Amino acid sequence: MEKIKLKNIVREKRRGISPYKKGTGDNEYVLLKIGDLSPEGLIESSKNTIKVDESSQVKRALVKKNDVLISMIGSFKSLYISEDIKNTLISQNILALSLTDKIIAPQYLSFFLNSKKGIMAMQNMSKGTVQKSLSPQALLEIEIPVPSLDKQKKIIDILDKNQKTISSLKKEISIREDLADSIFENIGGTL
Repeated sequence: MEKIKLKNIVREKRRGISPYKKGTGDNEYVLLKIGDLSPEGLIESSKNTIKVDESSQVKRALVKKNDVLISMIGSFKSLYISEDIKNTLISQNILALSLTDKIIAPQYLSFFLNSKKGIMAMQNMSKGTVQKSLSPQALLEIEIPVPSLDKQKKIIDILDKNQKTISSLKKEISIREDLADSIFENIGGTL
């Protein structure tokens, strides 16, 4: 199977905005931070908002459909943006990649980067001892296995179904873990 460096399939890379670049403007945006990213999707409960003046930095940090968002510090993870998300910016520790459409599907790339091999590749390119960080230049040197687009679509279908099953099971586990607390709350904690 052919492997290709990420830099050869990236059309555009964009760094996020610093949460400290707040302006006095009337433009309010949701600011995505690393903790808001999950391979299962955006974590809805943590909607940080920021008011900023319009600028080239704000325009650069806007989340777009088909972006692949990658956390560049700490635990490396990736998220594929499958739909338009209005008025949403990425923070400075997230990199957004737009890919060339001809070679690799963005969702395939995100699945690869979230796999053990993808995470290992990012860790191997990272620096730091206490908190690992990954530069955009190092990230773009990672080699990605690239099957045909037909095979990528099959892989995406399989992994998408698997991810939905994992998400469903995590929800069920959470509900079951809360069962004892719920029972004892309902009886007032006395027997």
